[in-house]
Amino acid sequence: MPIKLILIRHGESNSNVQGKFSGFQDVDLTEKGIWQAKRLARRLEGVQVDAVYCSDLKRARHTSEIIFQDKRIEIKTNPNFRERNFGEWEGCTFEEVKSKYGYGDTFNLWLENTDEKIAIPQGESLVDSNNRVMNELNKVLEKHQSADKDKTIGIVCHGGTIRIILCNILNLELEHMWRIEQQQQYRVRSCNITNDMLYWHHDQTVTDRICRGSLPHHLQRKCQAGDLP
Repeated sequence: MPIKLILIRHGESNSNVQGKFSGFQDVDLTEKGIWQAKRLARRLEGVQVDAVYCSDLKRARHTSEIIFQDKRIEIKTNPNFRERNFGEWEGCTFEEVKSKYGYGDTFNLWLENTDEKIAIPQGESLVDSNNRVMNELNKVLEKHQSADKDKTIGIVCHGGTIRIILCNILNLELEHMWRIEQQQQYRVRSCNITNDMLYWHHDQTVTDRICRGSLPHHLQRKCQAGDLP
């Protein structure tokens, strides 16, 4: 029987407001982020959810606690659902990174995603992040496979993590990651869920499945400063 995934990005964080890179960095939700989580909790009232997994970073944990507190579901934290590790860029704004690295090869290759294997200094490459996220997601899906019951699993994580999952489901190259938008023309907004329901069958990995619905409006954006995680 299929598994339905509900992919949820954490609410607005302090770093989102400040325009800073926060991958593995642990930052708090803003008051708006808390309000967003409460609003999404109301939207999910009456939706049966069988399990919830969450990044172990507090912006995701706080979001999941608000959303699922009335459903009496154990929230299982997992560091493998974290955002990409931005290494030396953590805690810096887009302009600060640009002034330090200029528009050199490292910066350009990351910005355009033309080389998925290049790692940010002391951080992860896109391939590293993809392997971490997808290996863990497939473990979760295998654990919850059932021959006689549909399952719904909530995953509360980060914008980059969600984009990685969607690239795999849509069979898109990782270089298109920043072109995926969700909710209101598919842009990944804080504390939103994906428009399309994602299904997985017990005899297939998630990378074998194609998302129900159409491709994003049409993959015409590239990464912008406002997209910082």
